[in-house]
Amino acid sequence: MHRVHHTAIIAAAAVAFAASACQPAGIALGDIPNKQLSVNHVGPSPGQLTATLNYYSAEYGCDLRGDAFARLNGQSVPLFLGQEYTIPPMGDDGQVGCHQPSVTLNPIPSGLSAPWTLEIGDASEIVSVTFGPETFTPIQIGPLLTSSLTSSYDPLTIQISGGDSTPADAVATFTASDGQSTSGNGSFVGLGIVGDTFVERALEFTSAVAPGWPPGPINVEIDTTYSPYDQVLDCQNATCSVTSTAAYSVSITSTFTVPLACTPVNGVCP
Repeated sequence: MHRVHHTAIIAAAAVAFAASACQPAGIALGDIPNKQLSVNHVGPSPGQLTATLNYYSAEYGCDLRGDAFARLNGQSVPLFLGQEYTIPPMGDDGQVGCHQPSVTLNPIPSGLSAPWTLEIGDASEIVSVTFGPETFTPIQIGPLLTSSLTSSYDPLTIQISGGDSTPADAVATFTASDGQSTSGNGSFVGLGIVGDTFVERALEFTSAVAPGWPPGPINVEIDTTYSPYDQVLDCQNATCSVTSTAAYSVSITSTFTVPLACTPVNGVCP
C-alpha cells in the first residue's frame, strides 16, 4: 500500500511539472493591471506607426509571454515582447529598467487604410485601440475683401470664417484673361478695421498678378489643404492615447473672380 501511495505522488508531481512546462514564460496580459496603449502616427498617410504597451510588474517583469501577438486591421505585424535591463550601479546595487513591449511599422503596409485597429494580445486577453482622422469643420473662404486689383503690387485679401483648430495651408492659382497664370501661398492674418475694435479673419496673398498681364477678369482658385489629427475611436482593456503629425491631407477648392483694372501701358498692366 505504501508503494502505491508513493507512486501516485510521483505521478501527480509529473503532471504538475508538465503543466508548468507548457506555460509560456513571461507575463500574461490578463494579469497586468492599469495597462496603457500609446500610439504615435506620423504621415503622410499611410505613414509610420509606433505603439507602446506601458506597464511594469515587479512580480513578473516586463516581457510578455511567448504566445503574444500583434495585429493591425487583422493582419499580423511584428511585436517586440519587452525586455528588462539593468541600470549600472552608482554607489548602490543598480536598478532594473524596462523596454516596454511595442509595435513599430515604418511604413504602415500600404494595403491597410484608416481607420486602423491595433491589437496586442495572448491567450489570456487582447488589448486594442481603434483610431483614425478626426472629423473637422472646414474654414469658410469668402467673400473677397479686395474689390479689384490695379497692378502687380496689390495684395488680394479674402475673408475667412468658421472652421476649427485643424491645421490648414492655402495655395492659390491666379489666371489672367489671356491664360497666363501664377501661384502663391496664402497667409492667415488678422486685419483690423479702422475705427472699430472688431478683427476680421482673412487670407491674404501678397502678389496676385504678374507684371505684364492685360486688364480683365482674374480667375482665383484656392486649394485649402487640411491636416486633421488622429483620434481614438475605440479602446479595449487599456487606457489608450494617440498622437499624430501630418498624417492626413484633405484638400478643398474655392473659386473667385476679381477684376484687374488699370491704365494699361502698351496694352498691359504694370
